[in-house]
Amino acid sequence: MDMSQYRDLFVSEARDHLGAFNGLIVRLEEIPDDKAAINELFRHAHSLKGMAATMMYDPIARLAHIMEDQLSRVRSGEVPLIPALADLLLEGSDALAGMIFQVESETETITDAARLVERLTAFDPFAEKRLPKEDPEEQSVIASGQLLQPPHQFRQTDSFKSIRIKTETLDQLVNIAGELITNCHQLAECARQSAVPAFDEPLNQLSGLLRDLRDVVLKARMVPFSFIAERFPRLVRDLARKQGKEITFRLDGKNIELDRGILEEIAEPLVHILRNAVDHGMETPGERVAAGKPSGGDIRLTVVRDKDHVEIVIADDGRGMDSERLKSKAVEKGLVTAEQASVLTAQESFMLVCSPGFSTAETVSDISGRGVGMDAVRSTVHSLGGALTIHSEIGRGSRFVLRLPITVSIIQALIVQSGAIEIAFPISVVTRTLELGREDIIDEAGQKMIDLDGARVPVRSLNRLLGQPVATGPAVDLLPAVVCEIGGTPIAFIADRLCGQHEIFVRPLGSPLSSLRGLGGATITGDGRVVFVVDAASLA
Repeated sequence: MDMSQYRDLFVSEARDHLGAFNGLIVRLEEIPDDKAAINELFRHAHSLKGMAATMMYDPIARLAHIMEDQLSRVRSGEVPLIPALADLLLEGSDALAGMIFQVESETETITDAARLVERLTAFDPFAEKRLPKEDPEEQSVIASGQLLQPPHQFRQTDSFKSIRIKTETLDQLVNIAGELITNCHQLAECARQSAVPAFDEPLNQLSGLLRDLRDVVLKARMVPFSFIAERFPRLVRDLARKQGKEITFRLDGKNIELDRGILEEIAEPLVHILRNAVDHGMETPGERVAAGKPSGGDIRLTVVRDKDHVEIVIADDGRGMDSERLKSKAVEKGLVTAEQASVLTAQESFMLVCSPGFSTAETVSDISGRGVGMDAVRSTVHSLGGALTIHSEIGRGSRFVLRLPITVSIIQALIVQSGAIEIAFPISVVTRTLELGREDIIDEAGQKMIDLDGARVPVRSLNRLLGQPVATGPAVDLLPAVVCEIGGTPIAFIADRLCGQHEIFVRPLGSPLSSLRGLGGATITGDGRVVFVVDAASLA
């Protein structure tokens, strides 16, 4: 019987089992007597063994079987789940992930982890006897499971009446829905120019149906945060053990849903922040005790839904960041001048860690210290129409807050005119609009500023930023402005005219436009004009 037709389904379900497996192992290290977790672990190993045997993937079935045997001993109370056994089981999970990746890649022969099976079989938790590591070929397949981790090809569903749909199909549906919305705007513009009242009612009905279609399609692309978060407990656990640190990881809000495209983009930035929290943020047990803290630290990742946004917060109770040291390092590296550093607020000082090339690490390790990570984190967050803010207190810890839109394909945007062109600000980054008199703009240390709610806010001219002629003369008494929040700091952009809020379908930019700073996409209006969507952070 040809089983290849079931390969994709096997890969998808096997990854689900392994994702849950890793998280349960980490939980059991913290709560060894959690019987429900032990039973669930056993079920995942048993199910994976049975699936692999059915598909005749013998190396996978063999390794899953011996892991199931060890879990059976833990479940019966015969052996305890000591860290050495947890290490072996997690190593087995990595090897299985590598084998499954080989299945997905249609590799001719699946690597047989014979040495790992031998080590699991011979493991004695009381003698703590460990056999040598695997041979290079076996280690290679384990590494593929740890590092490559291709994205899921199918969406996991729990309902019996649901089906698995390829993500490429969902992407096509979003594109079609977006094109239909654009066409509807074009029809409405034609009807307006033709002045035919009979068009109004059918166009209103069409617009309503397209909104319903948009909502359904976007909902189908929504996946829970756990889609990317399954590996985070394991990541923190492994890094902490490697550095001899005691860290408890907590995850709240893992069932909150976001667009799959956003989750895939934000996964690596979150990994980088977590690695920094373990490496830079958390002290060793001895350092914590000396500082009057418990020997074990806490890292908490919290996801909270706020209307059409989510806030992802990574907080630790570690050593915190010293704003004065950050300023000194930035001056030393030539990122800011001493004069500029002297006027930075604490919040602005913390954001220096996102500057290209910035690092406070004394040495470069395999975890951090190269000064490239947080810059990439900020760039990714801004490209998604989100914002990154950092809060920290010496001796108390740090908080990284990522505020992201639920989706980035079909969005609400504020259209503004600047000279001869129109641009769109995603509503997600706009905090308010206002009209300024010329007397409201003041010059402070060579920068244009306004006083907004008792605070000084910098002002930028969109015309100058975009190379458009600046309107002058006494006829221009009031200047419309769009206030955006960037990295926790407001900034006002002066425009020529505010054209109103519209629903738009954002198309990605191709080369060479994709290399232009300050642009995050484009849309087409009802009358066929191209309107660029701005990346406010880059534009500033």
